[in-house]
Amino acid sequence: MLNEFHYKFDDEEEYDKMWHVYGAPKETIMRIEKQQGFLEKEKEKFIKQMDNNKSDFSTDIMKLDTDCIDIKKYKDIDQYEEVANMVKSIQARLGEASEYAKMINNRETLVELEDITDYQGIEQVKKDFKPYHDLWTIVEQWNFNYNSWLNDPIEEIDAAMVEDIVEGSNKTLA
Repeated sequence: MLNEFHYKFDDEEEYDKMWHVYGAPKETIMRIEKQQGFLEKEKEKFIKQMDNNKSDFSTDIMKLDTDCIDIKKYKDIDQYEEVANMVKSIQARLGEASEYAKMINNRETLVELEDITDYQGIEQVKKDFKPYHDLWTIVEQWNFNYNSWLNDPIEEIDAAMVEDIVEGSNKTLA
């Protein structure tokens, strides 16, 4: 059996292999097109899922904003433990929300969305919340150490720690 390459094949199987290799580029192109269709469908599913996540996240942000505003109503220093715990929880949630917003923006960039969601509001809430966080954290720290400072023997009190706490508190409050 002679072919256009002027090579004699010994059997039909080798001849079939030659034509299979000859047709491989077309088969590769067809597989690529099929895979691109699959990837496009997966991208659409991912975008829909991401939109649902963004919707849920917007609800979480509104709840977080409300919690930050509600913290202003606490004025009774006797509630410092409860308020300090709430403040710490809100601060942690703000950090998580900030990281989640970055992740969403990165994903939007990866799927080449034209409209990247603006989450600058989270940073503004963090900025507005910081004085309340600082205040209630200082109150908690002060109350935690106050009895020790007044009642423990003077030689057991770490003067450097007391100085750091007092100076740090004054600096933060100023």
